[in-house]
Amino acid sequence: MKALKRKIPKLAAASADKRILLLEMNAVAGCVADQFPSAPDEPTVHALLLSIDEIWEVNTAALESEDTISTGELHPRLTARRTFARWS
Repeated sequence: MKALKRKIPKLAAASADKRILLLEMNAVAGCVADQFPSAPDEPTVHALLLSIDEIWEVNTAALESEDTISTGELHPRLTARRTFARWS
């Protein structure tokens, strides 16, 4: 969650209609969503989350045979839904 504490203040200070933070993970196993559910319980992180609109994760590691990458919305609500996009 060090990334949230470092990146959200920069994003919140930006002039924008909508503030969306994209977190990338380059690993075949695991995802950012596994680490995220406990983060909003921290008072400093909770306060930071109020200053942005959305956080999305993208897993950029992919098996060539699968021809997909996965994404998921982490904030404002953690969803189990994943969308898959062709990457080739």
